[in-house]
Amino acid sequence: MDIHNLLLKIFILVLIVSLFGLFNIKLGKDFEGYILLTISSEEPQTFKYPYIERKADKYIYEVSVPLSNEVKQAYKLKTELIQCLKKQENCESIVKNLESLSGLTTNNSTSELFKFADISYNKVLENYIELIKNDIKGNASYNIVSPALSEKLISNMTNVFIISSILVIVIVFFLFRKVLFSINILLSGFFDIIIALGIVSLLGFELSLTLLIGLLVLLGYALDTSILLTSKYIIEKDKNKAIEQAFQTGLSMVSTSLISFGIIFLIGYLIKIDFLVNIAAVVLIGLIVDVLVSWGLNVYILRKYGEKYV
Repeated sequence: MDIHNLLLKIFILVLIVSLFGLFNIKLGKDFEGYILLTISSEEPQTFKYPYIERKADKYIYEVSVPLSNEVKQAYKLKTELIQCLKKQENCESIVKNLESLSGLTTNNSTSELFKFADISYNKVLENYIELIKNDIKGNASYNIVSPALSEKLISNMTNVFIISSILVIVIVFFLFRKVLFSINILLSGFFDIIIALGIVSLLGFELSLTLLIGLLVLLGYALDTSILLTSKYIIEKDKNKAIEQAFQTGLSMVSTSLISFGIIFLIGYLIKIDFLVNIAAVVLIGLIVDVLVSWGLNVYILRKYGEKYV
C-alpha cells in the first residue's frame, strides 16, 4: 500500500477520535481564575495542586489553586446582580442566592445592593482562602487572579488568534496566488490545531495560556511543512518525485523537532514546570499529527487536483 494513502486513512481515524476531546475540552485556571499561594515552610510539603518548589534557608512553594465552584458561582451572581441593577429589574432571586452563598444579609436599596455584590463575593472568596490555609503548614501569602482578569485574557487571546489567522491567510494567498494551493496549506494548519487540541483534551490537559502558545508554535511548523511540499510540487516537473523528495526532507525536519521538544518536555516534567510541559506536549502531539495531515491529506489533494493548477 502507498504510504501516503495509509497516512490519509490514519488521519481520518485520528480526526474522528480527536473530535470527542474537542467537544469536551475544559478551561484551565488561566481562563477561570485562580489563587496563587506563596508558602514558606520549615519542612518539605506536597500539594494536590500544581506547585513550584524552591529551596533556600526554608522551603518556598508557589501553589496554583483553582477557584472553587462556590467562588465561581458567587462571581457569576455578582456580575448578574450588577447587570440587573443597571437595568432596574427585579433582582430578588439573585440577592437571595448571594445571601445564601455568603451568609450575609442586605436591604433592598439600590446603593446597598451594588456594594453587596462586591462584599458578598469577597466573603465567599475569603472563606475559601481560609479553608485552603487551614490545610497548609507554614506561613502563606496569596494573590488572586480573578475571573474578570481571565475574561480579559480570553478576549486578548481570541484577538491574537484572529489577527494571526488573517495575516497567515493574506501571506499564503500572496505567495502562491492559486486557490487550491493556498487552501491546501491553510487546511494543514487548521487540522493540526484542531486535532492536537482534541487529543490533549482526551489526555486530560485543560485549556491554558501555555497550551495556546504551544498551538501557535505548532501552526508555524504546520505551515512550514505544507509550504515545503507545495513549493516542491510546483517547481518539479516530475510530481511524484517532488512529493517523495519533500517527504524525506519533511520527515528529517519533524524528527529533529520531536527530539528537541521531547527534551523540553522531559526537563519540564522533571523540574515540575507546567508551562514547559504544556507547550512541549501540544507541539509533540501536533508534530505527529502534522505527518498525517501534510503527507496524507495534503498529498492526496495535490495528486488529485494539483496538475490542473500548475
